[in-house]
Amino acid sequence: MVAKQITQAMVDRAFQRTSSKAAPAGREFRRGEFVVYPTHGVGRVESVGVEELGGYRVSTIRVFFVETSLTVRIPAATVCATGLRKLATTGELDEAIEILRGRPRASRAIWRKRSDEYQLRINSGLLPALAGVVRDLQDVPGRDTSYSQRNFYTLAIERMAEEFAAVQGTDKIVALESLEQVLRDGWTQLAEASL
Repeated sequence: MVAKQITQAMVDRAFQRTSSKAAPAGREFRRGEFVVYPTHGVGRVESVGVEELGGYRVSTIRVFFVETSLTVRIPAATVCATGLRKLATTGELDEAIEILRGRPRASRAIWRKRSDEYQLRINSGLLPALAGVVRDLQDVPGRDTSYSQRNFYTLAIERMAEEFAAVQGTDKIVALESLEQVLRDGWTQLAEASL
């Protein structure tokens, strides 16, 4: 594999494409608002404005993630590409709950392929995708789960709990407990229906 050298001209072109461009229509974010960044979860918008980066004025959105004490600066022109979005609506939360109540879907694909799919679904940051991962990897009685499966499950349900807590104005632990209760109730209903 040949490594490509990044030149100053390439950096200049990248900055020129994103400099002083506003966020696309329908993607306006305000200071103090909670947002979801797909690979980091729920964060709070610290600032929206123009910053000086590499000698160029770039319109950015600065997001702070409390759990990891991480701050991310996102060029406003790339908001769509990064997947930054506003919190889910209560209707979208209800749809995610319905997905959790469904029957886990078993896949016969090799683990490597399934793990890649789970990682993509988790990093999409979309609530229905996260709910599908949680539903499919939940600890089902009589089924052994691997260390990797438990890690994917934990990551997905924690991301869901963060968003539920932010939308409902509760604590993440309370949201996590309620999501796990939904899973237990759904599993009980499925077991009773199969009798």
